[in-house]
Amino acid sequence: MKPNKNFDKVSLFIFKIARKFLFLTIYLIILFFIGQKLFSIGYDLFYEQDMYSINNISITESFTITNDDTWDTIAFRLYSQGLISDENIFKFRANIYKVNLNQGTYEFNTKLTMKNILDIIDLGEIVNEENV
Repeated sequence: MKPNKNFDKVSLFIFKIARKFLFLTIYLIILFFIGQKLFSIGYDLFYEQDMYSINNISITESFTITNDDTWDTIAFRLYSQGLISDENIFKFRANIYKVNLNQGTYEFNTKLTMKNILDIIDLGEIVNEENV
């Protein structure tokens, strides 16, 4: 029995359409997940939320910045004391906002956002000048 040429053409056409649809679907799924991840990163970077609203714990900490401190050590210490939620985002923001690293002793609490803390450091609003 001889195969029908029209049937072969129709089958090939349907196969090509199905393949294109499959690739388009995979592309859209990948694009969705990439978009979701980028949104999450942007949300973490720019959404202002203090630690008090996350933990419902109000803490005030004395924090000293010396000559030897870098943004890495400051971010680590602030994170360890529960004053910021993410060290890397804090360092990224300090770099983006071009914050001056002013030495001194500061009073920070969990009701301050990262931007508030960076503004205080940038303006040098110190509480105590000794031990610098």
